[in-house]
Amino acid sequence: MKKAGKERKPSTTTVIKASKPKRSQLAAATTHHVDPAATAHLGPAAVHADKDTLFSARLHRVDMGAEENRELHLQVLRTDNGSYYLWERMTHVEMHYGHDVALDASSTKCVVAANVGDALHKFQAAFLAKTGITWRNRFLHDARGDYTFVDVDLGRPQHLTSEVRHVMALLPPECNFRPRTPTPTPLPVLLSKHTIDRAIALLDEMRSVLATAPSRTRQRSSLVLLSNHFYALVPHCFGHEFIGRHVLDTSTRIDTMASVLTTHFLVTPKAALQDPLYVQFQALRCDLQLLSFASPARTLIQTYFDNTKAPLKFSLTLRCVYQVDKQIESDRFQAFATLHNRKLLWHGSALTNWSSILQSGLKIAPANVRTNGQSFGTGLYFSDSVSRSVGYCHSNKVGLLALCEVALGTPYVTAASDASAKRRVDGVAYDSVHGYGSYLPDSGFDHIMPDGVTVPMGKLARSDLATENGLEYNEYIVYNTAQMRMRYLVVADFDTRVP
Repeated sequence: MKKAGKERKPSTTTVIKASKPKRSQLAAATTHHVDPAATAHLGPAAVHADKDTLFSARLHRVDMGAEENRELHLQVLRTDNGSYYLWERMTHVEMHYGHDVALDASSTKCVVAANVGDALHKFQAAFLAKTGITWRNRFLHDARGDYTFVDVDLGRPQHLTSEVRHVMALLPPECNFRPRTPTPTPLPVLLSKHTIDRAIALLDEMRSVLATAPSRTRQRSSLVLLSNHFYALVPHCFGHEFIGRHVLDTSTRIDTMASVLTTHFLVTPKAALQDPLYVQFQALRCDLQLLSFASPARTLIQTYFDNTKAPLKFSLTLRCVYQVDKQIESDRFQAFATLHNRKLLWHGSALTNWSSILQSGLKIAPANVRTNGQSFGTGLYFSDSVSRSVGYCHSNKVGLLALCEVALGTPYVTAASDASAKRRVDGVAYDSVHGYGSYLPDSGFDHIMPDGVTVPMGKLARSDLATENGLEYNEYIVYNTAQMRMRYLVVADFDTRVP
């Protein structure tokens, strides 16, 4: 391998020049093309643009022999306070775009720059090190470096972080982009005409190799290299198949890939390249941000989870936590935001219900959801014990639970089921119902959040008032959806093999 930092000589393949973007496209792209992982890390930012150039590069590396399929994003970013950064995100394609999306599919690196000039220098140095060609010559060369520069259309991209894709992939797969077939699937990337022309030229090279190679061994070697470059230029997800099985080594395979280029990128590219996970996420109108493992909120929720988990017939483990921001719920909740006795409580539901919940919020007795019992009448049920709420997840592998801020006010307290309890909640004498359980979190360890919300995170202990026929755990019921808002979404793993 040649040393990074020295430009590689261009190959003898056809040189295809790219057209310059329109000024209006460039202006819009400065915000549309910011990597979402960078926004989560830095806050609001824009990609630096200078004249007709957007300093954002999408690079791909495919090595069919080593089973490698990676993408790398390089960007010069400017934050609202005028600071400049070099942003890098490396992603394992199968882990990010495949059927099972891994939380650690991507790794990121953020380098602070002294000024815009320093940021551009760092960007160009990184580009040269990865591709073997200079940024200035990115369109003029077709060098075969470690990474290939992929020129994309400056229309609005469809970006989701690996962390958000991870939770979206847990939802029922109506039409999700999660290939299971052995056929490679093009990534939902809108390629530029320049890139498509380069890909067509590569297919022509492959046909020439098939027709003229002096030996089968030399032919195979050339076709593997050309296939590596083609799949880097036209990114694909290979699912769980061995990448090496998809070398374009026959006329049929080459013709099939030419048809893919026509169908997906030339005839109806925008329709063909919709990313269903992105489309589904956009429909939720809900912001999800993964909490870092070391964040105070994540630590608090882990303690709440562990302490209110009673002995079960299966293992229950917290996988990850997302902060939820749903504007319509927050707006609706304002009428009860100052009501006393607000608690952070658990709510569990089956995976099949979560698309609707995240899109429209929790509803009272929705028509498409089976009833799980109405011990206190028709309302929204919550608990301060995660063990109580996981029972509604109906899962033996993975489940989702919401941690909701619930404005309880003055509750009507009862230790037994009461189907008529709803009639007592009039907003004057009582604002909610509290079904008093036999096992309660130790109130001496309640945590008060900065906004006044109580987290009943003490360990479960048997109450002195417990009765044999009473409720096992606390239950809290409200009959007005405006009295709650989702604060966090928790992914939990179940293992029914554990006795």
